Amino acid sequence: MDNVAVIGNSEVFSQASELWQKEILLLKQGLTAKNVNVKDVNWDKDEDVNWQEFKAIYIGEVGHPSGYDKFRTWCDKVKSAGVTLFNGLETLKLYTDKQKYLTSLASLGIPVIPTHFLSGSISNRAMLMQIAEQYHLGDVVVVKPIYATFGENNFLVNLIEDDYNLLISEIPPGIIVQKFMPNVRIEGEYSFIIYNNKISHSVLKVPSKWDHRTHQMHGGTSQLVTPCDDDLKAVKNVLESIVHLTGEKAHKFRIDMIRCEQTQQLLLLELELGDPIQYLNLLSDEQQKKAINEFIESTQLTS
Repeated sequence: MDNVAVIGNSEVFSQASELWQKEILLLKQGLTAKNVNVKDVNWDKDEDVNWQEFKAIYIGEVGHPSGYDKFRTWCDKVKSAGVTLFNGLETLKLYTDKQKYLTSLASLGIPVIPTHFLSGSISNRAMLMQIAEQYHLGDVVVVKPIYATFGENNFLVNLIEDDYNLLISEIPPGIIVQKFMPNVRIEGEYSFIIYNNKISHSVLKVPSKWDHRTHQMHGGTSQLVTPCDDDLKAVKNVLESIVHLTGEKAHKFRIDMIRCEQTQQLLLLELELGDPIQYLNLLSDEQQKKAINEFIESTQLTS
């Protein structure tokens, strides 16, 4: 019987919500049904793990973004041990460098929300206004860390009407200043779940009327939707471009996009590979099993 690992981050796993735990459990059950032995392993506490005992490693939860450099080093280590990663090594490395993947995808013609990456911090209102003007981000911007969890330190700023929020100056170096897309409050944000190089299901996430963040922790709600042909084509273009950049099959990830009101195009917001939330809770039990099996089958894991 083959051994496979479902890896997570020790801190995040200990704080995992019921929804996270259920989705990871579905993955484990699907793997067990393939007659393999599944073991939980915390990638950040793996000193005593003999990775050569495992045929494959499935990503359950990468953990906090501050550990991405360490995670990339860990990926190289287990790859050198001859273990197959799902997603693949190049895909995981691309995902953990948001500036690289957004700029690379934009260079391939993917419409991306106008974004400026700042290596330092923002010291005052004048600096923020200068950035917005120089990079044509408009009068309303979103300021946030390049990497964050649950929308933490994520600020919506009207540069004309709002007072300067001193908390912005406390965001550590490595900041995104992004054009605010008003349609997130009108239509919402789309998440397209990818398994085996194709869309499994699509979700529309809508923020509460008091917020711009769609995460459920901030009052956001989610529902299944059926994308139109133009939206499907837009997602397919993103998918093909990611495969082009990595040279690897797209086993499992999430593509988050927001529609531009003026052009009606879906613009790429971000990719998500290290978060177990795939909105399987919105599917029926049978659909959940089918979705997970689609992912597992894409790895060509045989008993």
